[in-house]
Amino acid sequence: MKFINQNYKKGGTQKTFYDLNDLQETNCLNCNSDKKYRIHSEFGNIGIVKCKNCDLIYTSPRPKNVELNYHGDKNNYHEEYKFIFNGTKPHHRDKNYIQELNIIKKFFKKGKIVDVGCNAGRFLHLAERYGFDTFGVEPSKSLADLGIENFSLNIENCKLENSSFLKKSIDIITAIDVFEHLTNPSIFLNKSYEILKKDGILVIKIPNGNYCLTKLKISKLLNKNTKNMDIFDSYEHVAHYTKKTFEKFISNTNFKIKKIYAPIPIHPPLWTNINNQYYLHPSPWIWDWKKVIMRKIFHFIGKIELLLRLPMYFQADILYVLEKK
Repeated sequence: MKFINQNYKKGGTQKTFYDLNDLQETNCLNCNSDKKYRIHSEFGNIGIVKCKNCDLIYTSPRPKNVELNYHGDKNNYHEEYKFIFNGTKPHHRDKNYIQELNIIKKFFKKGKIVDVGCNAGRFLHLAERYGFDTFGVEPSKSLADLGIENFSLNIENCKLENSSFLKKSIDIITAIDVFEHLTNPSIFLNKSYEILKKDGILVIKIPNGNYCLTKLKISKLLNKNTKNMDIFDSYEHVAHYTKKTFEKFISNTNFKIKKIYAPIPIHPPLWTNINNQYYLHPSPWIWDWKKVIMRKIFHFIGKIELLLRLPMYFQADILYVLEKK
Protein backbone atom coordinates (compact mmCIF):
# COMPACT_ATOMS: atom_id res chain seq x y z
CA MET A 1 0.00 0.00 0.00
CA LYS A 2 1.44 3.34 -0.97
CA PHE A 3 0.18 6.89 -0.95
CA ILE A 4 0.03 8.68 -4.28
CA ASN A 5 3.09 10.88 -4.71
CA GLN A 6 2.05 14.11 -6.38
CA ASN A 7 5.42 15.36 -7.59
CA TYR A 8 8.40 13.34 -8.76
CA LYS A 9 10.32 12.84 -11.99
CA LYS A 10 9.38 9.74 -13.97
CA GLY A 11 9.43 8.36 -17.49
CA GLY A 12 5.79 7.34 -17.77
CA THR A 13 2.87 9.58 -18.73
CA GLN A 14 0.57 8.64 -15.85
CA LYS A 15 -1.19 11.35 -13.86
CA THR A 16 -1.89 11.60 -10.14
CA PHE A 17 -5.47 12.84 -10.59
CA TYR A 18 -7.93 11.94 -13.33
CA ASP A 19 -10.98 14.05 -14.12
CA LEU A 20 -14.06 12.39 -15.57
CA ASN A 21 -13.11 13.81 -18.97
CA ASP A 22 -9.88 11.77 -18.78
CA LEU A 23 -11.78 8.52 -18.39
CA GLN A 24 -14.04 6.12 -20.24
CA GLU A 25 -16.54 3.54 -19.05
CA THR A 26 -15.88 -0.03 -20.17
CA ASN A 27 -17.62 -3.38 -20.10
CA CYS A 28 -16.21 -6.52 -18.53
CA LEU A 29 -13.09 -7.78 -20.35
CA ASN A 30 -14.16 -11.38 -19.81
CA CYS A 31 -17.88 -11.56 -20.61
CA ASN A 32 -18.56 -8.05 -22.01
CA SER A 33 -21.36 -7.47 -19.52
CA ASP A 34 -22.09 -3.87 -18.50
CA LYS A 35 -23.56 -4.98 -15.16
CA LYS A 36 -21.12 -4.02 -12.41
CA TYR A 37 -20.84 -2.49 -8.98
CA ARG A 38 -18.12 -0.22 -7.61
CA ILE A 39 -15.64 -1.44 -5.02
CA HIS A 40 -13.27 1.51 -4.77
CA SER A 41 -12.08 4.75 -6.35
CA GLU A 42 -8.52 6.09 -6.62
CA PHE A 43 -6.46 8.64 -8.55
CA GLY A 44 -9.47 10.94 -8.42
CA ASN A 45 -12.29 9.36 -10.42
CA ILE A 46 -10.85 6.03 -11.59
CA GLY A 47 -13.19 3.23 -10.56
CA ILE A 48 -12.53 -0.34 -9.42
CA VAL A 49 -15.61 -2.43 -10.18
CA LYS A 50 -16.74 -6.04 -10.07
CA CYS A 51 -18.72 -7.71 -12.82
CA LYS A 52 -22.10 -8.96 -11.62
CA ASN A 53 -22.05 -11.70 -14.23
CA CYS A 54 -18.60 -13.35 -13.95
CA ASP A 55 -17.01 -11.69 -10.86
CA LEU A 56 -14.04 -10.20 -12.74
CA ILE A 57 -12.62 -7.16 -10.96
CA TYR A 58 -11.67 -4.50 -13.49
CA THR A 59 -11.09 -0.77 -13.92
CA SER A 60 -14.03 1.37 -15.02
CA PRO A 61 -14.06 4.19 -15.74
CA ARG A 62 -10.43 3.84 -16.76
CA PRO A 63 -8.01 6.33 -18.36
CA LYS A 64 -8.45 6.87 -22.07
CA ASN A 65 -5.59 5.36 -24.12
CA VAL A 66 -4.51 3.51 -20.99
CA GLU A 67 -1.99 1.37 -22.91
CA LEU A 68 0.05 4.49 -23.72
CA ASN A 69 1.19 5.02 -20.11
CA TYR A 70 4.68 3.78 -20.91
CA HIS A 71 5.08 5.84 -24.09
CA GLY A 72 7.04 8.42 -22.15
CA ASP A 73 10.22 10.44 -22.49
CA LYS A 74 13.32 8.43 -23.38
CA ASN A 75 15.69 10.66 -21.42
CA ASN A 76 13.56 10.41 -18.29
CA TYR A 77 13.50 6.62 -18.59
CA HIS A 78 17.27 6.57 -19.05
CA GLU A 79 17.65 8.52 -15.80
CA GLU A 80 15.60 5.85 -14.00
CA TYR A 81 17.73 3.05 -15.46
CA LYS A 82 21.16 4.71 -15.57
CA PHE A 83 22.80 2.78 -12.71
CA ILE A 84 21.50 -0.50 -14.14
CA PHE A 85 22.66 0.32 -17.66
CA ASN A 86 26.18 1.19 -16.45
CA GLY A 87 26.35 -2.00 -14.39
CA THR A 88 26.91 -0.36 -11.00
CA LYS A 89 23.53 -1.32 -9.48
CA PRO A 90 21.12 -4.26 -9.81
CA HIS A 91 17.47 -3.78 -10.78
CA HIS A 92 15.08 -3.93 -7.82
CA ARG A 93 13.31 -6.82 -9.55
CA ASP A 94 16.42 -8.88 -10.31
CA LYS A 95 15.57 -11.39 -7.57
CA ASN A 96 12.08 -11.74 -9.04
CA TYR A 97 13.41 -12.15 -12.58
CA ILE A 98 15.96 -14.75 -11.48
CA GLN A 99 13.26 -16.76 -9.71
CA GLU A 100 11.09 -16.62 -12.83
CA LEU A 101 14.00 -17.76 -15.03
CA ASN A 102 14.71 -20.64 -12.66
CA ILE A 103 11.07 -21.69 -12.99
CA ILE A 104 11.34 -21.58 -16.79
CA LYS A 105 14.52 -23.68 -16.58
CA LYS A 106 12.41 -26.51 -15.11
CA PHE A 107 10.65 -26.77 -18.48
CA PHE A 108 13.31 -25.59 -20.96
CA LYS A 109 17.07 -25.57 -20.42
CA LYS A 110 17.47 -23.44 -23.54
CA GLY A 111 15.44 -22.21 -26.49
CA LYS A 112 13.82 -19.17 -28.05
CA ILE A 113 12.12 -16.91 -25.55
CA VAL A 114 9.94 -13.90 -26.35
CA ASP A 115 9.28 -11.45 -23.51
CA VAL A 116 6.13 -9.45 -24.19
CA GLY A 117 6.06 -5.95 -22.79
CA CYS A 118 9.78 -6.28 -22.14
CA ASN A 119 10.23 -2.64 -21.06
CA ALA A 120 13.94 -1.75 -21.41
CA GLY A 121 14.91 -5.42 -21.40
CA ARG A 122 16.37 -6.22 -17.98
CA PHE A 123 14.60 -9.61 -17.83
CA LEU A 124 15.88 -10.49 -21.31
CA HIS A 125 19.38 -9.33 -20.38
CA LEU A 126 19.36 -11.83 -17.51
CA ALA A 127 17.76 -14.51 -19.72
CA GLU A 128 20.71 -14.25 -22.10
CA ARG A 129 23.03 -15.09 -19.22
CA TYR A 130 20.87 -18.16 -18.59
CA GLY A 131 21.55 -19.36 -22.13
CA PHE A 132 18.28 -18.48 -23.84
CA ASP A 133 17.97 -17.09 -27.37
CA THR A 134 16.15 -13.87 -26.50
CA PHE A 135 13.64 -11.69 -28.29
CA GLY A 136 11.47 -8.87 -26.99
CA VAL A 137 8.27 -7.06 -27.90
CA GLU A 138 7.72 -3.58 -26.48
CA PRO A 139 5.06 -1.07 -27.71
CA SER A 140 6.86 1.93 -26.19
CA LYS A 141 9.50 3.20 -28.63
CA SER A 142 11.41 4.93 -25.85
CA LEU A 143 11.78 1.74 -23.84
CA ALA A 144 12.42 -0.49 -26.86
CA ASP A 145 15.21 1.82 -28.03
CA LEU A 146 16.81 1.83 -24.58
CA GLY A 147 16.87 -1.97 -24.49
CA ILE A 148 18.42 -2.14 -27.95
CA GLU A 149 21.01 0.56 -27.25
CA ASN A 150 22.07 -0.43 -23.73
CA PHE A 151 21.65 -4.21 -23.65
CA SER A 152 22.08 -4.94 -27.40
CA LEU A 153 18.81 -6.84 -27.41
CA ASN A 154 16.60 -7.92 -30.29
CA ILE A 155 13.39 -5.98 -29.53
CA GLU A 156 10.50 -5.28 -31.89
CA ASN A 157 8.73 -1.99 -31.22
CA CYS A 158 5.13 -3.23 -31.50
CA LYS A 159 2.47 -5.34 -29.83
CA LEU A 160 2.76 -9.12 -30.04
CA GLU A 161 -0.04 -9.38 -32.60
CA ASN A 162 1.94 -7.13 -34.97
CA SER A 163 5.27 -8.90 -34.48
CA SER A 164 7.18 -10.79 -37.19
CA PHE A 165 7.53 -14.16 -35.45
CA LEU A 166 6.71 -17.17 -37.59
CA LYS A 167 4.09 -19.75 -36.69
CA LYS A 168 5.26 -22.45 -34.26
CA SER A 169 8.73 -20.91 -33.97
CA ILE A 170 8.96 -19.98 -30.27
CA ASP A 171 9.63 -22.20 -27.23
CA ILE A 172 8.70 -19.79 -24.45
CA ILE A 173 6.58 -16.64 -24.30
CA THR A 174 6.65 -14.61 -21.09
CA ALA A 175 4.18 -11.94 -19.99
CA ILE A 176 5.57 -10.86 -16.63
CA ASP A 177 3.28 -8.26 -15.05
CA VAL A 178 1.78 -7.53 -18.47
CA PHE A 179 -1.52 -9.42 -18.80
CA GLU A 180 -3.31 -7.02 -16.44
CA HIS A 181 -2.45 -4.15 -18.84
CA LEU A 182 -4.12 -5.73 -21.90
CA THR A 183 -7.42 -4.26 -23.02
CA ASN A 184 -7.99 -7.21 -25.36
CA PRO A 185 -6.21 -10.23 -23.84
CA SER A 186 -7.84 -12.68 -26.27
CA ILE A 187 -5.85 -11.20 -29.17
CA PHE A 188 -2.65 -11.70 -27.20
CA LEU A 189 -3.53 -15.32 -26.36
CA ASN A 190 -4.46 -16.14 -29.96
CA LYS A 191 -1.15 -14.78 -31.27
CA SER A 192 0.76 -16.60 -28.53
CA TYR A 193 -0.90 -19.87 -29.53
CA GLU A 194 -0.01 -19.24 -33.18
CA ILE A 195 3.72 -18.66 -32.68
CA LEU A 196 4.39 -21.18 -29.91
CA LYS A 197 5.73 -24.59 -30.81
CA LYS A 198 3.58 -27.62 -29.99
CA ASP A 199 5.41 -28.23 -26.72
CA GLY A 200 5.99 -24.51 -25.97
CA ILE A 201 4.93 -22.75 -22.80
CA LEU A 202 3.31 -19.41 -22.05
CA VAL A 203 4.37 -17.92 -18.70
CA ILE A 204 2.02 -15.31 -17.27
CA LYS A 205 2.46 -13.54 -13.94
CA ILE A 206 -0.46 -11.46 -12.68
CA PRO A 207 -1.08 -9.32 -9.62
CA ASN A 208 -3.66 -11.02 -7.42
CA GLY A 209 -6.90 -9.02 -7.28
CA ASN A 210 -7.83 -10.60 -3.96
CA TYR A 211 -4.54 -9.39 -2.48
CA CYS A 212 -5.49 -5.85 -3.51
CA LEU A 213 -8.85 -6.32 -1.76
CA THR A 214 -7.00 -7.52 1.35
CA LYS A 215 -4.83 -4.37 1.31
CA LEU A 216 -7.95 -2.23 0.87
CA LYS A 217 -9.67 -3.87 3.85
CA ILE A 218 -6.60 -3.52 6.09
CA SER A 219 -6.22 0.16 5.11
CA LYS A 220 -9.85 0.85 6.00
CA LEU A 221 -9.46 -0.95 9.33
CA LEU A 222 -6.49 1.33 10.04
CA ASN A 223 -8.65 4.37 9.13
CA LYS A 224 -6.38 5.40 6.26
CA ASN A 225 -7.53 7.67 3.44
CA THR A 226 -7.79 4.93 0.81
CA LYS A 227 -8.83 7.34 -1.96
CA ASN A 228 -5.37 8.89 -1.70
CA MET A 229 -3.63 5.52 -1.94
CA ASP A 230 -2.39 3.53 -4.92
CA ILE A 231 -3.74 0.07 -4.11
CA PHE A 232 -4.84 -1.29 -7.50
CA ASP A 233 -2.41 0.53 -9.86
CA SER A 234 -5.61 1.50 -11.66
CA TYR A 235 -3.99 4.19 -13.82
CA GLU A 236 -2.38 1.32 -15.79
CA HIS A 237 -4.02 -1.99 -14.79
CA VAL A 238 -7.28 -2.57 -16.64
CA ALA A 239 -8.09 -5.89 -14.93
CA HIS A 240 -7.45 -7.28 -11.47
CA TYR A 241 -7.61 -11.05 -11.87
CA THR A 242 -8.03 -13.38 -8.96
CA LYS A 243 -6.98 -17.01 -9.14
CA LYS A 244 -10.61 -17.94 -9.79
CA THR A 245 -11.34 -15.38 -12.52
CA PHE A 246 -8.02 -15.87 -14.33
CA GLU A 247 -8.44 -19.64 -14.45
CA LYS A 248 -12.01 -19.24 -15.63
CA PHE A 249 -10.79 -16.94 -18.41
CA ILE A 250 -8.05 -19.38 -19.48
CA SER A 251 -10.49 -22.33 -19.50
CA ASN A 252 -12.26 -20.72 -22.46
CA THR A 253 -9.06 -20.45 -24.55
CA ASN A 254 -6.74 -22.83 -26.39
CA PHE A 255 -4.46 -23.04 -23.36
CA LYS A 256 -4.50 -25.13 -20.20
CA ILE A 257 -2.69 -24.71 -16.91
CA LYS A 258 0.46 -26.77 -16.51
CA LYS A 259 1.75 -25.40 -13.19
CA ILE A 260 0.99 -22.60 -10.70
CA TYR A 261 3.55 -20.82 -8.52
CA ALA A 262 3.47 -18.28 -5.68
CA PRO A 263 6.42 -16.02 -6.60
CA ILE A 264 8.36 -13.88 -4.13
CA PRO A 265 7.04 -10.34 -3.58
CA ILE A 266 8.33 -7.25 -5.34
CA HIS A 267 9.87 -4.58 -3.11
CA PRO A 268 9.52 -1.21 -4.90
CA PRO A 269 12.32 1.31 -4.32
CA LEU A 270 11.60 4.47 -2.33
CA TRP A 271 13.97 6.96 -3.96
CA THR A 272 11.11 9.35 -4.70
CA ASN A 273 10.72 9.95 -0.96
CA ILE A 274 14.32 11.16 -0.74
CA ASN A 275 15.33 13.02 -3.91
CA ASN A 276 12.19 13.53 -6.02
CA GLN A 277 13.48 11.14 -8.72
CA TYR A 278 12.28 7.62 -9.47
CA TYR A 279 15.12 5.11 -9.81
CA LEU A 280 14.88 1.38 -10.53
CA HIS A 281 17.72 0.09 -8.35
CA PRO A 282 16.88 -1.07 -4.80
CA SER A 283 16.67 1.44 -2.00
CA PRO A 284 17.88 0.41 1.49
CA TRP A 285 15.40 -2.12 2.88
CA ILE A 286 15.47 -0.42 6.27
CA TRP A 287 13.60 2.55 4.76
CA ASP A 288 10.60 0.28 4.25
CA TRP A 289 11.30 -2.44 6.81
CA LYS A 290 7.73 -2.79 8.08
CA LYS A 291 6.30 -3.38 4.60
CA VAL A 292 9.19 -5.66 3.64
CA ILE A 293 8.47 -7.87 6.66
CA MET A 294 4.72 -7.83 6.06
CA ARG A 295 5.18 -8.77 2.38
CA LYS A 296 7.33 -11.73 3.42
CA ILE A 297 4.78 -12.86 6.01
CA PHE A 298 1.96 -12.55 3.48
CA HIS A 299 4.05 -14.49 0.94
CA PHE A 300 4.55 -17.30 3.46
CA ILE A 301 0.77 -17.45 4.01
CA GLY A 302 0.24 -17.27 0.25
CA LYS A 303 2.40 -20.34 -0.34
CA ILE A 304 0.28 -22.23 2.19
CA GLU A 305 -2.89 -21.03 0.46
CA LEU A 306 -1.61 -22.39 -2.85
CA LEU A 307 -0.39 -25.67 -1.34
CA LEU A 308 -3.75 -26.31 0.34
CA ARG A 309 -5.68 -25.09 -2.74
CA LEU A 310 -7.39 -22.38 -0.73
CA PRO A 311 -8.65 -19.05 -2.09
CA MET A 312 -5.59 -16.78 -2.27
CA TYR A 313 -5.91 -13.52 -0.36
CA PHE A 314 -2.36 -12.97 0.93
CA GLN A 315 -0.23 -13.82 -2.11
CA ALA A 316 0.63 -10.63 -4.01
CA ASP A 317 1.21 -12.25 -7.42
CA ILE A 318 0.43 -15.56 -9.08
CA LEU A 319 2.57 -17.11 -11.80
CA TYR A 320 1.08 -19.54 -14.33
CA VAL A 321 2.83 -21.84 -16.76
CA LEU A 322 0.41 -22.59 -19.60
CA GLU A 323 0.61 -25.11 -22.43
CA LYS A 324 -1.44 -25.77 -25.54
CA LYS A 325 -4.54 -27.94 -25.22
